[in-house]
Amino acid sequence: MKKSLLRRIPERPQRREMKFTGEKEMEEIRDAPGKRAAEERNLEEEDIPGFVMYPDKKENLETLEAEDFFVDLEELFSEIKRDEKEEISVPEGEREYLPFRVETESGFAEDAAEQEVCAEKEPDTIEAMFRKRGFYITLCPEVSMPESVIKLACRMAEEYEQLRDFCRMLRACNSGTGRKFSYITPAGNAACVRRFAEDMRRYGVLVMPDQITASAGCQERTICGHIPDTATIVAFFNGLWLEKFAFIEAKRAAEEAAEKLGTDCEVLANVMIEEESTGRKNELDVVIRVGKSFFWVECKCGTLHESVYRKYYELGRRISVIPDHMIFLAAELEDTERAEIISYFYQYPVCGLKDYRQSLREMLKRAENGGKK
Repeated sequence: MKKSLLRRIPERPQRREMKFTGEKEMEEIRDAPGKRAAEERNLEEEDIPGFVMYPDKKENLETLEAEDFFVDLEELFSEIKRDEKEEISVPEGEREYLPFRVETESGFAEDAAEQEVCAEKEPDTIEAMFRKRGFYITLCPEVSMPESVIKLACRMAEEYEQLRDFCRMLRACNSGTGRKFSYITPAGNAACVRRFAEDMRRYGVLVMPDQITASAGCQERTICGHIPDTATIVAFFNGLWLEKFAFIEAKRAAEEAAEKLGTDCEVLANVMIEEESTGRKNELDVVIRVGKSFFWVECKCGTLHESVYRKYYELGRRISVIPDHMIFLAAELEDTERAEIISYFYQYPVCGLKDYRQSLREMLKRAENGGKK
């Protein structure tokens, strides 16, 4: 019997595998003085396959027929398969059964875990995870952003409830030809908006009169001026600030989750993916790996169209991301109830800025430990 076929079987009287070359051997066994002689008989291994003898039967060997000594291996293996489905307990002190042995190119692996160790293990990285899914990835050239500008982006996110209408007006000016604006600040948010506008003027991002007064051609509570036509300013107000905020928060949350799990993490921004089979390309705003788990955050700054939810649902399926392992962050989504309903129908979290941190940490709780530190 090959060692690769051995499995744990229920305890039964000890047996010795004995094989015979022919009828002559059988007659010698019958004529043996007793059971002890039969047990001590040591025969060669290269004999008739397919039969196993139980020499410790209590009956007198003189009265046994030849067929009493044999068990068909088909019957034995059917018993083994049946026993595999049952839980087998081994009494304390009894010998342990050999584990199932699997033949590999380099020999026998004692169990499935050993086989897995034998195989070459690919490192857990975002690039490797995409490669397994059939995608090439490249990182878009990252524009170096000073810490002071990052703080400005995070400030916009923190104060976006008060700045929402003003920032919406600035994005509209970005797409216009004159690039001039005139904005009447709401009474409740006037102080916050004017302070932000003055800071933007000091940074050269907005060109406005030194003092916002009626004498400068602006009514009271009105902010007027124009936006310089530079690619960096346009990109910043069109959503770069939101992507940077999403990345900073994702990195912080991923590091916290990795520390709790005792594993490592990786966070990348502006990842360009290309499908090997079709050549289709997409850009992902923030990609996160914690241990062996893969997450994705997509950002949207501007008006939301109903088709956008379906678009990211389909993209998630293409890149094999579990729906609750992605977040759609929409800066203009104020209604929490609306966000909950959309999340229910598309099975991935949709949130506004005020709920982003909480949604991010809830998502990263699903991370699995990759065994790294």
